[in-house]
Amino acid sequence: MKRITIGMAVVCLVLNLLPGLGTFLSGKYKIGLIQLGIFVLSVIFIATKVGIFIGMPLVIIDFIWAFIGSIQTLQKAL
Repeated sequence: MKRITIGMAVVCLVLNLLPGLGTFLSGKYKIGLIQLGIFVLSVIFIATKVGIFIGMPLVIIDFIWAFIGSIQTLQKAL
C-alpha cells in the first residue's frame, strides 16, 4: 500500500459513508470491493420485508468495518 497524506486519509474517512468507497480509494482495492459488495447486498436485503432481519445487521457490521479501516488509514497517515 502506498503512503497517503493526512488530507487524503480524511477524504477516505468521509467517503466511507458509502462503505468500501474510501477503502478502495486508500489503495485497499480488494477489501473496498468486498465492503461495497456487502453494502449493496445489504440494501437489497433491506428492500425486502423478510430480508430486513439479515440486511440491517449486515449493513451495521459493514459500516463499522469501513469506519475501523478508515481510522487505521488515518493513523498510518499521521
